[in-house]
Amino acid sequence: MESIVIAPPRFRWAVGLLLALGLVAAGVFVVLNGDEWAGWIGIVYFGGCALVVGIQAADARPRIVIDERGIFDRTLRVGVIEWEDVRDVHPPSARYGHFVPLDLRDPDKYVRRLSPLMRRLVAMNRRAGFADFSLNLAGTGADPARVVEVIRREIAARDGAARV
Repeated sequence: MESIVIAPPRFRWAVGLLLALGLVAAGVFVVLNGDEWAGWIGIVYFGGCALVVGIQAADARPRIVIDERGIFDRTLRVGVIEWEDVRDVHPPSARYGHFVPLDLRDPDKYVRRLSPLMRRLVAMNRRAGFADFSLNLAGTGADPARVVEVIRREIAARDGAARV
């Protein structure tokens, strides 16, 4: 099968880190020029942003991996979704073009792996008519049509092999 590895957008995170550090420096400038309160707020807030963005920029792990084991999206926090559990994949809508909805045979198998907060978010998605799990391609530069095509090809190949 054709494997897909989608890496995080490290360059964008690096640019965000530089921006956050620049705003921290601006906060230091404000503190040194007399407005301590506003300067410290900027230093603390943008310093926190720089910390989070720096961690993301340094993280070289793949965000999404589609291979012979199944589908892994780090943002879903459920581990690998095995191929036998994937019934279909839907092309993203024009409105939500960066999310590729997955149709799973037993979504509760994966919902049980989530934290209580994430379970509530999945329940809200269900009530709103969205899929329980969608691959998040936002900011990756990945082609959603290609991702859908690879997944559908693998589903078809596995369905054909199961019938033999």
